[in-house]
Parts: sequence; structure tokens; C-alpha cells
Amino acid sequence: MTTIAPPICIGCAHLVGTLRDPRCAAFPAGIPREILHSKVDHRQPHHGDQGVTFEPRTEKDAEYAGWLFRGDEGAKSS
Repeated sequence: MTTIAPPICIGCAHLVGTLRDPRCAAFPAGIPREILHSKVDHRQPHHGDQGVTFEPRTEKDAEYAGWLFRGDEGAKSS
């Protein structure tokens, strides 16, 4: 059985869409698949994000982002 971790987007202060229609201040036309699939750590700048990166809504959201990208500090950035 495969477990899929939710993207950090769910805890981001910039999320304005839903996970069915994921949009945010950084990507108003739609969050790129590589971010949604946690292949890119959007705590770091990503091409086309207009200078807006992940901003946790709560301390738990910040902790989750740290756990999700543990050991990959910046390694998944583009």
C-alpha cells in the first residue's frame, strides 16, 4: 500500500483554491504539478512564483513542511 503525503500547499497562507482546483498567490492560474507532488520544496523560490513562496499558516504547518522535505533543504528546488 502506498501512502501519499499531502502537499505543503494545504498549510500555506497563500492558498486560495482547493486541492481540486489548486491556486495560490504565487500561481493564480494553478499550482504546478511538481509542487503538488512534493517534488519541489516551495519554501525556496520556484520558476514563475512571482516571488511568493510557502508561508505556513501555523507552527504545525511549518513543522509539516520541515518533515516533508527533511534532509532535502533546497535540494528539490528549481
